[in-house]
Amino acid sequence: MTEPFEAPSRGPSSSQLGRRVAILGLMAFVLFGLLLLRLWYLEVLEGDGYLAKANDNQIREVAIAAPRGKIVDRNGKVLVDSRPSTAIVVLPGRLPDHGTPERAAVSAKLSLALGMSTETAPCKVGDAIEVLTPLGCQIEKEAAALPYANITIKPDASQAEAAWVLENRRTLPGADVTRVWLRSYPYGAIGAQLFGTVGEVTAEQLNKPRFDGIPQGTVIGQSGLEYQYDRYLRGRDGAERIQVDASGHARRTLAKSDPLPGRTLRLSLDLGVMKEGQSALETAVGLGEGSGYSAAAYVALDPRNGRVVGLGSAPSFDPSVFAKPISNNAYQQLFGKGALYPQLDRAIQSAYPTGSTFKPVTALAALEKGVVTPNTTVDDPGSIKIGNIVFHNAGNTANGTVNGYRTSLAVVRVGDVQVYNVEAAVLPMPMPHVLPLASPAKTALAKRKKPPTSCSRQSSATAWMPSFASITSTAMW
Repeated sequence: MTEPFEAPSRGPSSSQLGRRVAILGLMAFVLFGLLLLRLWYLEVLEGDGYLAKANDNQIREVAIAAPRGKIVDRNGKVLVDSRPSTAIVVLPGRLPDHGTPERAAVSAKLSLALGMSTETAPCKVGDAIEVLTPLGCQIEKEAAALPYANITIKPDASQAEAAWVLENRRTLPGADVTRVWLRSYPYGAIGAQLFGTVGEVTAEQLNKPRFDGIPQGTVIGQSGLEYQYDRYLRGRDGAERIQVDASGHARRTLAKSDPLPGRTLRLSLDLGVMKEGQSALETAVGLGEGSGYSAAAYVALDPRNGRVVGLGSAPSFDPSVFAKPISNNAYQQLFGKGALYPQLDRAIQSAYPTGSTFKPVTALAALEKGVVTPNTTVDDPGSIKIGNIVFHNAGNTANGTVNGYRTSLAVVRVGDVQVYNVEAAVLPMPMPHVLPLASPAKTALAKRKKPPTSCSRQSSATAWMPSFASITSTAMW
């Protein structure tokens, strides 16, 4: 039986093969043409732009912070100074895109390395609510308010922390280390309310004419003398242009402009008087504990020219706590109602009845003339009749017999009646129906032959003012 015969299959003809090769060649030519066209576009049309970006990547301009000016007393003793420190900052423009895992990883790594909490919680950024770490929340809020300003996340970092950030710069895009100046207070709480505090300029302040032209992130005075004389105390920052490699390490300095430090502010205050005054305040507050009087203030003036040589308020605080970020809970504990608002300068920012402020003057005159002594006993029935007018103590309080005139001055409850009696013994004019002072005031009054004078102008201001400060500091509120 004969099997069927199958003819072998024939391949494509030479003409078909030629067409295929031509098509493939044409496609390759088009692709290479498009590639060359793209290269021409990048090299010729966009070359200058990419060259500028490349230069920007290898050249960085680093701001050099200027130290704020010193605050000194009238003898040149430094009351407020500046010290250099290393700060860890975040540059929002170099962070990964908002909302990406890479951006969240940067704040998480920094939080872990700097000993901050890594727990996430809802955070309101603008109109949106995001779940972020505390550091991530700080970064996003400040970046939204001031998108071009460096964000200081640790202003007083240790050398180890700064070195870690520099070593891990590749995995921490946007993080950097810079040198800053922090305020230092050699005498702690003395004059804290008067000197005031400093901090970075806020978005609201940038819109005010007072801070026109100030760059974002500039440290300015926020209260007290730091705010009032900020234009003089704030220096002018310098800048340094450096060339860096692909890893971000500095290679060489291209240009540099030195910062201009702030000017020194000399006050009429005397450090010795302020120390004495603050010590007297602490004593007065200690005497008032348990009686509802736990705050005090004093002002010391030079009687020859009216200059303020001492001013203070208690309770006070250490201004250096503002050198680092402070949480809301810590702020309330240190400066809230429970702490009696130590930021309040009670010498100039509170309103009180002014009558008692003159009592120390009466006391000084009486003590100087021997009308009273520290052991004088005064009877205070709560009211006194002078002519046809009856004067009462504050709140109609009758203090009874008060032993020790100095002790009676050391508390706010010193009665007006007591002062009336002392004034009657000091002043030359007769005052009818005034209660008699107990011995030895009566004896001193009987021996008085000519009107006494108040504190003499010839008395030394440096010797008299500390005593005045210690007495006026006992006017407690």
